[in-house]
Amino acid sequence: MPRGRFLLGSSKDFTNFFAEKTMEDAAMTLDVGHANTHDEVGEFLTRLGSRIIHMHIHDNYGSRDEHNQIGRGTTDWGAVSRFLKTESFSGFLIVESTSEPIDSYRKAHEMLGLDR
Repeated sequence: MPRGRFLLGSSKDFTNFFAEKTMEDAAMTLDVGHANTHDEVGEFLTRLGSRIIHMHIHDNYGSRDEHNQIGRGTTDWGAVSRFLKTESFSGFLIVESTSEPIDSYRKAHEMLGLDR
C-alpha cells in the first residue's frame, strides 16, 4: 500500500502476514508503485518473490502514489527486470500509468527487456 496507515504496507508486514498458518500457500499481486512509496521494491522482490504471481507497474517519486509513466520516477526498474529474468516470471504485468499508458507500455518493454 502507499505510505500511510495501513495494516499491510511494508515488506515486513507482508512477510509476517504470510507467516500465519492459514496464509502459508497464499500468493500476491505486487504493486510496484506502492512498494516504491516505502522504498522497498527490492525488499518485496527478495522477501516475497516466490509469492508474487502478478504485478501492477507504474512509477512515482516515492513520496506519494502518482501512477506516473514508467521511467518518470524513482522506482528501481533494474531490480524488477532482474527479478523477471531470474525468476522466469510468467504472471501478468498490468500497466497502471494514468497518463500516457501506451508510452508506459512501450517503456516497460524497453526497460524490463520484455519480448513483444
